Amino acid sequence: ITAIDRDPLIAAMAKVNLRRRDHPKRVEVRCQEVESFLPMGFSGLQDSQLHIDPDRRVSDRRHTAVDGYEPEWQWVKETADRFPTMVKLAPAARLSDEMLTSLQHRCWISLQRSVREQTLLCGELVDRNALPASGRSAVMIAADATTRLFAPPAEAVDLWKSPGNSVTQPKAKLVDPDPAIRAGELTVAFAETFGLSMIGGPTGFLTTDQDDWPEGEAMA
Repeated sequence: ITAIDRDPLIAAMAKVNLRRRDHPKRVEVRCQEVESFLPMGFSGLQDSQLHIDPDRRVSDRRHTAVDGYEPEWQWVKETADRFPTMVKLAPAARLSDEMLTSLQHRCWISLQRSVREQTLLCGELVDRNALPASGRSAVMIAADATTRLFAPPAEAVDLWKSPGNSVTQPKAKLVDPDPAIRAGELTVAFAETFGLSMIGGPTGFLTTDQDDWPEGEAMA
């Protein structure tokens, strides 16, 4: 494990934390700019996995636009195009189609129904986790650490822009998808997958007459 952070205090904390969990000889912590450690064309990382957590609070301001991150987004994108990379983003981070490639997947993660982060998986990590390329998914982590994954086919992501199966009155049961599904704009795909109707539109509750609605398995 090689950990890199430009902040001396954070680097020192990482060093202590990592060595509590692993053998000291397996861990190296560097206090430096990551751009200087990871020049483009560094072939030694082809068999490694990178985890990049950009600074989203540059100059004490919270940024939802990735153009305000450090390292700069162009550097992050070029790195992710070359190596298997996971990029931690804010849940509300905005990414246009031009910022992504065909081998990238966005995943929203919630803990006890609170969205904690958005993760961008790139390159081999998409296939390695059996996720649809150019797609989106949502992961729910419950209080007992059990997890649920909703990963519809990539083409289903565009369903967010469609009216879906909308009704004006609720049926026998109301369904409220996990906030990770809402954040990933996967509500319509979720409704289509489980045969649910939307009350009014994608931002409202879902509803169904199904007696065997699988609440625990379906992230709602």
